[in-house]
Amino acid sequence: MPYVIEWVRPSHFSVPFFDLPIQNFGLCIGLAFILAGAVLEIECRRLRLNVDSAEILLIAMVSGVFGSKMHCFISEVISGGRITPFFQGSGLSFQGGFLFATACIIFNVKYLNKQPILKLMDAMAPGLVTGYAVGKVGCFLSGDGCYGIETAQPWGMEFPNGLVPTKGTPVHPVPLYEALFNSALFVYLMIRARDPLGIPVLNNLGFMFIGLGFLRYSLEYVRGHPIIFLGMTEYQLIALSMVIFGVIVICFSATEMGHRCMGPMHIPGKSHEAPLESTEEMEMIPQTKSYGSGEAVGGSNKKKKKSSPNKKKSQ
Repeated sequence: MPYVIEWVRPSHFSVPFFDLPIQNFGLCIGLAFILAGAVLEIECRRLRLNVDSAEILLIAMVSGVFGSKMHCFISEVISGGRITPFFQGSGLSFQGGFLFATACIIFNVKYLNKQPILKLMDAMAPGLVTGYAVGKVGCFLSGDGCYGIETAQPWGMEFPNGLVPTKGTPVHPVPLYEALFNSALFVYLMIRARDPLGIPVLNNLGFMFIGLGFLRYSLEYVRGHPIIFLGMTEYQLIALSMVIFGVIVICFSATEMGHRCMGPMHIPGKSHEAPLESTEEMEMIPQTKSYGSGEAVGGSNKKKKKSSPNKKKSQ
């Protein structure tokens, strides 16, 4: 017996005295950007990044929506399906918005503001999946049509009052799948970023790419998009590329330990929440392994007393 979700509809509220409906999807998209910006600000402060998180958020909003719309438009043209009006609330592609916004942010931070980009990309990862999760809640609440295929599973749902109604046809609630997965991925990334031993730069970014790629590749089996190459849909090809890129990033980050290590690490006289800033701080970490010199690395070394240059020689 499928669930009939009658309260899913494009709008639940309206502006008083003007009778202007407030769209559920637009409301959740705004909340998604606010939460993503808040998480980014927290991570930038933790990593001591000298960047303007508000500026990055603004770039992400404009370029993300534009890239999302353009990818959806190109996909609809290629598939020969119905073309969604460009300024309509629905018709958004997360992958297109994500890739275009990332490129714009990198260009702004690296080439316009001349700031290091690697730590910033790690700081952006938890905020991005947070925004993704909240945005998908908006897709679900408005019933915008990004459901899965028809299903006989007990958790199948009907949306008779949605923006794209499915009355009498139970479908996979794909937006809920995405919202739950990204919520779990957010918790995982935040816990890893605070590992007491620290993690290499770009490590969180790599895991984010792998997680998002794995999610989208798997969901395509219940989305019903047309197969275009090697038995895969357009979105599966992009998702597979994201997974491969994530693996490459993690392999690269494994060689970037040392002064580029991010996250809390215990250093005598230094807070656990502060990231390592230089190789000198790495040398302060107590070690116990001997390298044949007779003393443990990091142990106390006795300094020889130097004779004063002003001291007169005894005659």
